[in-house]
Amino acid sequence: MAFLSGHRFGVLLPFASELEIAQAQVVWGRKMPQLVSKARLYDLAVTSPLIVLFTFAVAGTAIQVIREIPGHAYSTQFALSLVVKGLGGIFAGLQVVLFIVRKLPISKLRNWWPRILAIIGANSALPFLMLPVATPTGVTNILSAVLMIGGITGSILVLSQLGRSFSITPQARGLVVSGPYRVLRHPLYLSEQFITVGMMLQYEQPWALLVCVVSVALQFPRIHYEEKVLSATFSAYGAYAKKTARLIPGIY
Repeated sequence: MAFLSGHRFGVLLPFASELEIAQAQVVWGRKMPQLVSKARLYDLAVTSPLIVLFTFAVAGTAIQVIREIPGHAYSTQFALSLVVKGLGGIFAGLQVVLFIVRKLPISKLRNWWPRILAIIGANSALPFLMLPVATPTGVTNILSAVLMIGGITGSILVLSQLGRSFSITPQARGLVVSGPYRVLRHPLYLSEQFITVGMMLQYEQPWALLVCVVSVALQFPRIHYEEKVLSATFSAYGAYAKKTARLIPGIY
């Protein structure tokens, strides 16, 4: 029997017979759905903690809004609060959907450190919840709500454009260069920082400012590792990166 070599998807050495090639293609044709199914299950298993977390966040937000509306006196501050919570629930729910339906990764960084750093960076605003809430003022509350509404709305729009290529850790699931990605390489990170600044205004200083600074700083290594895997996977990424700013057009 002639020696077969090459990639498992059917790139065989020239001296393999046509019969052997056909047999190999049949075998891999049968195995491929099983391999894809296992990869899909693994991807969902790895992401399941986040799926559960965001699902609880959506449910909790919905319950909170339903309980707050009846009998509550109308005010601008209350209306803005409802909008923030509603948009936050939509943002979390959209992530749950994309975690489930997203594409399988084409490539990803093998080291654990970039993945851990990405997860920490993505959740770096959580320490706000451990800080004492600041004494509310009308101006601060409105400014905080406006920043958060703008940031969450932007995040939802960007995430909708990113679609099934969405990932938190450094992975290449697809190259998106349309919509907001025509202007910035990382519009989602920028939108999320508006949310972070808005949250900062609700808590006591200077600790809230420290959390905000650390959160912003953590996004830069995330950007580095993400661009590393995208440039290694997609040949078109280099040209795209040369003409597209990372976060601020004309500056960075």
